[in-house]
Amino acid sequence: MEQTIFNECNLKEEEIDEISTRVKVFLLNSNNEFLLANSNGGCQLAGGHVEKNEELKNTVKREVQEETGIVLSSEEIYNPFYEI
Repeated sequence: MEQTIFNECNLKEEEIDEISTRVKVFLLNSNNEFLLANSNGGCQLAGGHVEKNEELKNTVKREVQEETGIVLSSEEIYNPFYEI
């Protein structure tokens, strides 16, 4: 998996109090169309925060269902391909 780290403030590891993990999901239908949400005049992908001890696939399923009503099976979810 490709990874990019942004640290514009040049923080040292001991200066970090909290790490937040989020997922963002590209939802593609059978017509190869992406599902995007309108957010304050911009576009947004479905997604959200990973809860404590929650696996990424379960976060994806939960967030997609909460935000779109779509129920995904584990087989419909591909492995993560990019980490920031």
